[in-house]
Amino acid sequence: MKYTRIGMTAAVGLGLGLTALAATLPAAATSDAHRDGVAANSAFGIQDNVLAAGLEQSPVAWGQLPLANPNGGISHYGYNTSNGGPLTQDPKEAFKTEPDKNVYLTFGEKHYLFQGHEGGPQGYVTRVDGDIVPLPALGSGGYEGIQNDSAGNVWLVEDIGGAKTDGGKAPNSYVYRFTPTTPGDLSTGTLQALQVSRADGTAVTAKQLADNPSDQFVTDLHTYGTSFTTTWVTVTPGADNGATAAAAAAEATPFKRPENGVFRPGTDFGEFYFTETGDTNKDSTLPGAYGGVFRLSQSSPTAETGTLSPVFIGDLEHTGLDNIQFATKDKLLVVEDAGDSLHAQRDALDSGYMLDVSQKGKKAPEAVRWLAEGRDASATYDHTTSPGYNDGDNEITGIHVSNGDPTAAGILGAQIPQMMTGDWRTFWTQQHGDNVTWELHTAASADSHGSVRHDGKHDRD
Repeated sequence: MKYTRIGMTAAVGLGLGLTALAATLPAAATSDAHRDGVAANSAFGIQDNVLAAGLEQSPVAWGQLPLANPNGGISHYGYNTSNGGPLTQDPKEAFKTEPDKNVYLTFGEKHYLFQGHEGGPQGYVTRVDGDIVPLPALGSGGYEGIQNDSAGNVWLVEDIGGAKTDGGKAPNSYVYRFTPTTPGDLSTGTLQALQVSRADGTAVTAKQLADNPSDQFVTDLHTYGTSFTTTWVTVTPGADNGATAAAAAAEATPFKRPENGVFRPGTDFGEFYFTETGDTNKDSTLPGAYGGVFRLSQSSPTAETGTLSPVFIGDLEHTGLDNIQFATKDKLLVVEDAGDSLHAQRDALDSGYMLDVSQKGKKAPEAVRWLAEGRDASATYDHTTSPGYNDGDNEITGIHVSNGDPTAAGILGAQIPQMMTGDWRTFWTQQHGDNVTWELHTAASADSHGSVRHDGKHDRD
């Protein structure tokens, strides 16, 4: 593997040589309302990841993988060593960097996978190309997910927990759309936030939901078969450039920690799906506590109005919904970040699910579990003997399906994924602990391309 540093960012060029996930995941034989391919792991001790039958995975990068271009404490893929601590298993161990979302792109004959690292003393990006350029026109917020569309707009999904009440947390995060003045130039433009209307046409505002987190709207939003009219309202950040307060002032509608969003392939960027994490606590008594997945339908990505409806409503078994990605036109991959407390409360670690979104109606789509995440030794140690600055249990992030096309034709949602053919590949990151990023594939595809061992060498080297 070769590592490169560009500008002020640490960069890692990943030698990727594996292929992709099957286009159709196996069905399960259970009779549950949410049918599972595999059972969730118990929240006890070290657990292996368990995939649905027919799937395999190989590590692409992991925590102790050194960067050839260290910069201060940015020295390893999954660790920041600025405190001088060892990499694992010590009360004063190094900071975990927590790699999060993945982006896979190919340039010429090279193949790259980029990650944003959100933990430790500072966040940074491992990548090969591109300088850090401030973009004040986009405002500043708890932006978790970023997705562009065919018109050159940038969609931003914010994750900021709301104020705690006796029963849980009030909604406090927004979905944004940034329209650049000149396509391709993000230095100037208009920032908007999504506003949802009640049946009487009035806006659902942050003040209303802060005053009453049990507002009937929240219950209705998390009820199958409902739909709501939406409008994009202009957001004008103040002197501090804060988008969250500005969105509230513009009477945009907050949600319970939305995390990531993607466009459904084959809809001409007319359907945008985003997750909502919820309160990640089974003791919450507020409506919408378990979050869900929502669909925003518009006539085009530039339309000023649309319709919002629930696609999947979370429950205790399926909650903390985080990263999201389409595997096919109709099959949506959704992964959990439930957190240590909820893992213990439900005695189940995080899982990855596949939802069939082809049916729109008053019934829940089946949630087929394709991954029961384990808990590696480092994460288990952090869970039980944490030095205080590293999260414990592993988390599933970075679910990503791409053929690596860096052109406008390769924008996620522009093409329908063909995961069993050609250049389509699938990745996910087992955040926390060893911070391993995996490539998902079938046994046949791994044999044909040569699998990668945990030491970073190919079996056919």
